[in-house]
Amino acid sequence: MISKIKDKLFDIKCFIQRGRKGYSDRDLWDFDCYLAKIISSGLQELKENNLLSYPYSLKSKEEWKNILNTIIEGFKEKLKACNCYYGYDITEYPDYDVEKIEKALELFAKYFNYFWD
Repeated sequence: MISKIKDKLFDIKCFIQRGRKGYSDRDLWDFDCYLAKIISSGLQELKENNLLSYPYSLKSKEEWKNILNTIIEGFKEKLKACNCYYGYDITEYPDYDVEKIEKALELFAKYFNYFWD
């Protein structure tokens, strides 16, 4: 019973921390996975909400959407790798594509200054 109360209090603490600083003590335990979730969902929303602009070096919005898709899918792939910590027998790692993740990270760095609308 006391353990459940402590867990709920920690949940509340984490909720407040996320509101104040964007992440919580719990998120830091697995920060790469936390960021992968935030980045993939944030870029998905950016892509779906009528992009008004795209990087000047690209030829079209369609090209920009394809790049965003590559980044989004790569970060989702990273989440598959993260899931090996949760709910899986440690001897059974899910299949995930490391090259897809690395390509997403490369494009993320290259286009970091263009994630706005």
